[in-house]
Amino acid sequence: LKSQSSCKTKWTALKRNYTIVKDIKALFGFAWNDEHGVFVTPETSGTWDAYSKAHPQSKPYSSKGFPHFYAIEEMMPSAAKG
Repeated sequence: LKSQSSCKTKWTALKRNYTIVKDIKALFGFAWNDEHGVFVTPETSGTWDAYSKAHPQSKPYSSKGFPHFYAIEEMMPSAAKG
């Protein structure tokens, strides 16, 4: 049985990870794969190293994906209304 607190903690972590991945996906020069994460090539490794040093929470995504991205995206409020 899940408590309200544990559900809130899990949702907060999912939203944080969603935001991290959303920011990574918006970067120019990197390919993203939901299963494997960022596709870092020898040409982009220096740029990725600099980015992950400035954004340490993004570092794990160089070797792992975020398969929940689209499910979380559907639940997130849209910034653009129209």
